Amino acid sequence: MKILYILHDTSIYSGSTKSFMNLILYLKNVNTDFMVICPNKQGIYQELVKRKIPVKALMYKLNAYPSLNSLKNIVLYIPRLVRLLLANWKSCQDLYKIATAYRPDIIHTNVSVINIGYKTAKRMNIPHVWHIREYIDTGLNLHVFPDKKTFKKELNSNINHLICITKGIQDFYNLTTHSTVIYDGVLSRNTEQYKKEKKKYFLFAGRIEENKGIKDVITAYGKFSQQQSDTNIQLWIAG
Repeated sequence: MKILYILHDTSIYSGSTKSFMNLILYLKNVNTDFMVICPNKQGIYQELVKRKIPVKALMYKLNAYPSLNSLKNIVLYIPRLVRLLLANWKSCQDLYKIATAYRPDIIHTNVSVINIGYKTAKRMNIPHVWHIREYIDTGLNLHVFPDKKTFKKELNSNINHLICITKGIQDFYNLTTHSTVIYDGVLSRNTEQYKKEKKKYFLFAGRIEENKGIKDVITAYGKFSQQQSDTNIQLWIAG
């Protein structure tokens, strides 16, 4: 099988990138043929080059409207929107050329806010795996282009096979057909996944950012601690 992967950024610290690396390192050992597309030549792009994994860079952007949360952003809104549309249009054309030459069986996009993989798969009439990780508007405060109705229509296209990282994400977008829930972790079947004997603690695992809910966790733990006599229950943060 030949798979063309589309990444949304090249940060080596993002959870989606870590899951992706775990996945392809496993696939590399089972003779799967794949190529990776990145939005620039930084971070994970350089790591893939070192590992001799086929990778190309296209200058695409998130398929979402620019921010309007400051006077500067308001002034630059139209130029940024035009630049976004032109960059994604050109990347679609370039990706189609790459995919036509590579001839993948599947195109896999690792986040919901990138749609050049979907458009290319639709144009080639091949399956598209779309990894849905985000509450785009309520979680990231982004507004997908051109609108949410069009985005949901794209999600429900017959060529899509949707992976939702939680049941909540699946319900949020009303996804039923062509979707499944796979929690965001890729482990070998032989990997120990938990220990039965544990201390009492709460665990937060994720990037230490406000939009990941860390402030809510700390606030909730503070309220919990005030109401409990068992002071040995700790909050552990892994980030």
